[in-house]
Amino acid sequence: MRFRCVLCTLIALAVAPVLVDGRAQDKEKKAEAQGGKAVNGLVASAEVVEQKPADGPPHLEVRFRLKNVSDKPITICDYVGNQPLRVQWIGPDGKTLRSDHYEWLRRADIAALAEKNFVTLPAGGVLSLGPRGEKSGIVFQRVAEMHPRSGNVAQPGKHRVTVSYANKEDGKKFNLQNVWTGTVTANEVVLTVK
Repeated sequence: MRFRCVLCTLIALAVAPVLVDGRAQDKEKKAEAQGGKAVNGLVASAEVVEQKPADGPPHLEVRFRLKNVSDKPITICDYVGNQPLRVQWIGPDGKTLRSDHYEWLRRADIAALAEKNFVTLPAGGVLSLGPRGEKSGIVFQRVAEMHPRSGNVAQPGKHRVTVSYANKEDGKKFNLQNVWTGTVTANEVVLTVK
């Protein structure tokens, strides 16, 4: 009987949902997000991270990653000025909404595309991409705020979000070869805004 209780507890812990609060986590323990379909050696994945900053209201972020699932290196263009992340956002009422994750670029003075914006992923390598760089996510919040983090205002309910990476830059003006071009789409994520 005791063995059965221990076994039931272990099974319950294994299938229990993991709460994510946006703080630094041990990457070994963090569950891998299921990705979308591979396109020319790349798989895109997305996950929802809950943020509770001390200096603002709580919000949800959709974090996006690309993984090289081929056996050869792949070169990716990460230039934010090209706005490579595309968002399909379906609100609780089933209507398509416009994501304003690159809104900050309207006020920004960023450098032009450069050779440093082409990153080579080794086989099995992973690259996180966000609208403000590697460590950022696409923000969904309940209230509008004038803050450097400002993002999408989402009404209460369940929202379905699918993020894609699209690149047309072939790197030839920098004498780069085999730069990945095309579009790869991540798994759909569901955000519950309360």
